[in-house]
Amino acid sequence: MASDQASIDADKASLIKAQQNLSDAQLTSPISGTVAQVNLSVGQSVTAGSTSDVITIMNSGSFQATATLTPAQASTVKVGDMAEVTVTGTKGTLEATVARVGPVDTSSSSYTYPLVVALPAGTHGISAGSAAEITVVLAQAKHVEVVPTSAVHSAGGGSYVDVVKTGQEQRVTVEIGVVGADYTQIKSGLSPKTELVLADLSEAVPSSSSSSTSSSSLLGGGGIPSGGGFPAGARFPSAG
Repeated sequence: MASDQASIDADKASLIKAQQNLSDAQLTSPISGTVAQVNLSVGQSVTAGSTSDVITIMNSGSFQATATLTPAQASTVKVGDMAEVTVTGTKGTLEATVARVGPVDTSSSSYTYPLVVALPAGTHGISAGSAAEITVVLAQAKHVEVVPTSAVHSAGGGSYVDVVKTGQEQRVTVEIGVVGADYTQIKSGLSPKTELVLADLSEAVPSSSSSSTSSSSLLGGGGIPSGGGFPAGARFPSAG
């Protein structure tokens, strides 16, 4: 009887192990949808936390855009940041939210960080796999005084702009705030309606095939979304 009991215990242990292996072999998708791609072959091993997609699930109810960041870019982006997504072939931009940054991918010669932004549920007019450009908004300011970013210069750790007063060009030191691709916030140093010089007339024309013009702009008010533009071959797999 002791020998029989030992055999029964061994069989029970084998059964428990088989049941655990079966459970581990079953993959459960976090979303409902249709399996669009399986990058696996029989006998292949896949480690947990892999940064590459092995199974793609399509769900037309939600979308996400993916791209990569450099280490410097990744250090400035965090989950929850607002992002704008421009889809190739469509007009306008879509508001999105940063859903994931990293973990670092060391498979290439240089470190990169995967970026995933989630679009609102119910977003329409997008085809899965479309190319897109993602712009992450790192900072923004509303109802502030702004000038064209091209008018702001840096020197000696500070910033200045060239203004026109009584027909003469003068350099004025300013304190800047949020800096965007098009506009820069001016915290102090200028008053509204100040005329700015946007071109340095002392500089030579770049080449015979290009032209240089002198223009001016007035300090105005407005909101400045300042974004780090991270254009990459962003793709639209379904979320999940």
